Amino acid sequence: MANETTASSKYALGIDVGSSSIKATLVRISDMQSVAEQRVECTATYVVNNSVRSEQNVALIVEYLDLCVGALPSTLLNRVVAIGICGQMHGVVCWSSKEHPWNMESSPQRVSHGGILVDESKVSRHYTWQDNRCTPNFLASLPSSRSHLSVHTGYGCATLFWLKANDSDTLQKFDRAATIADFVVSMLCNLDRPQTSPQNAASWGYFDAENNRFEENLLREADFPIGMLPQVRPDNGVAGTLKRPWHGIPSGVIVGVALGDLQAFVRAKLRDEKEAIVNVSTSAQMVFVDRDFVPSKAEKTAAKVVPYFEGKFLYEGAAINGGNAISLFVNFVSESMQLLGCNVPKDQIWRRLIEESHKVLMEKDSTHLPLQFVPTFWGERRCPLQRGSVCQLTPENFNLAALFRALCIGVVDNIHELVPLAVLRQRGIEKIVATGTALLRNETLLEELQNRYAPLPVHSEQSASADSALGAALAIIRLLD
Repeated sequence: MANETTASSKYALGIDVGSSSIKATLVRISDMQSVAEQRVECTATYVVNNSVRSEQNVALIVEYLDLCVGALPSTLLNRVVAIGICGQMHGVVCWSSKEHPWNMESSPQRVSHGGILVDESKVSRHYTWQDNRCTPNFLASLPSSRSHLSVHTGYGCATLFWLKANDSDTLQKFDRAATIADFVVSMLCNLDRPQTSPQNAASWGYFDAENNRFEENLLREADFPIGMLPQVRPDNGVAGTLKRPWHGIPSGVIVGVALGDLQAFVRAKLRDEKEAIVNVSTSAQMVFVDRDFVPSKAEKTAAKVVPYFEGKFLYEGAAINGGNAISLFVNFVSESMQLLGCNVPKDQIWRRLIEESHKVLMEKDSTHLPLQFVPTFWGERRCPLQRGSVCQLTPENFNLAALFRALCIGVVDNIHELVPLAVLRQRGIEKIVATGTALLRNETLLEELQNRYAPLPVHSEQSASADSALGAALAIIRLLD
């Protein structure tokens, strides 16, 4: 990260409104270098009795956002000329245009910190992408989308359908809806109607990606509240301007339409369109730019192709089970040892499991491990009712090292089922860039990725915590040209 600054430098602020943290970065426009970063953990999730629901407190998210931006150097914030925002996709926030829930002035009745205030009573909860209230039977009752993109639980349109059918009293209070990142843009610009990018709109379902619009006629026939839908900006352009100064950022600076966190991440990481990026952190994704994709000629598959930038599309294989599955196994080992009276630090458990599983690789024959570990603990969008399993246990492989190795293979196989090697070759991909905390800390997982996708070379690359925020900043800088 560069440290040099000059009095004449101008900066773009990039923000990523994530599921569990808020990230912000300041990028010097002259050389596109990040000069300052901040990350704030976001503990805004409601504890609900129903475990299938995933909801967050919007006012608290904004409070953490204020903390994160306010922690950046004030001497640089006052030279910000543009703000780019991205965030977690699929989820939905509702509010009323008759009385906006936000205010940038102090008031003791509001949940507040810093410069932005949100009234909890005037905004819905944030129904996140992890929400599972829409059962397979409920989804089957919804109108069939003509888009190549499937509709799943946790997607904005599906959640709004559910609220209309099961919690209409709550829904009737509001006439606006958008992703959490779109909400932040609306708040900063004081928009009457939220604007959204094709990236975020597509993540809601019922979106015509070829014409960059929601399937409004289809939704209207199903009595969907289409008046709540945000306005789609096909060019991923400017949403408006900052209405009031914010932590030293002057009013009037441009604010971009909110982007998807995945697309912003790829924007920051991708060097060549002949590369694919695989990221394994909590979940797992493999993505690449599909240069020949035509939405009207596409079929629905386990993987999905989503809007990117400049009219291009990303081929995305997104697995719910990734690093979280491996962490679950490590936690199981740790808790089992504690039950037996042994207190071993988790870092040591990680290290020993990786070391011992590496020996399993060295000792196995060319027929590969017979042990099979299917790590779909939380199901997958393509098979939501499937759960994890272990089979073909033998006296020889019934040990922690072999189980750990088989689990790593299972995580990679889950990715490969979404994005097979044959698809990468067909699309002209020549290299795989491996990133993400769960992948880079685990040599066994990285080796199995290399084995599964051979002969394509796999190169590991460290990830910064604010990569998506960086991508959002780079995207808004492009609009300054």
